[in-house]
Amino acid sequence: MIYAVPCNNATIAGHYSKANQFLIVDDNKTQSFFIDNPAVSVGGCQGKKQLVEQLIKHHVDTVVIRNIGERLLTKLFNHNISVYKASRNSELMSVHPSQLEIVTDLSTARPSINHKKKGCHSEKTRDANSHSKKLSPQTIKSLRQVLGLHSQESEQ
Repeated sequence: MIYAVPCNNATIAGHYSKANQFLIVDDNKTQSFFIDNPAVSVGGCQGKKQLVEQLIKHHVDTVVIRNIGERLLTKLFNHNISVYKASRNSELMSVHPSQLEIVTDLSTARPSINHKKKGCHSEKTRDANSHSKKLSPQTIKSLRQVLGLHSQESEQ
């Protein structure tokens, strides 16, 4: 089984996507290593997407959480990754599987407030950029006057 545990220093991070690093533990090979959390360095939806991709790349079967957003939890479930919840202030190296509670539904997750407010950051940026490339009718009229252009309507 391969586990991913979000961590800040020697404790399990308070929020899954805000952890500085993840400890990846392969109990079959008895090896472990840390990976940086792209959700912190890249940020937003893109960083969280990269985080899930990293977990898949490392063949993670199970993640340990304390708190997690509903959208990210849904993505983990969609990739058949098991989720377990650790108690508050759990020490990274002393947590025992018997102390973990299995998560089977979204009731444990926090609402994805940012998604509801403004959607994905990349979508917001794309929409803002596409909107800024369109000229208002008033601007077009002013440009026609300045450039001496006639509209098709006035020629008819």
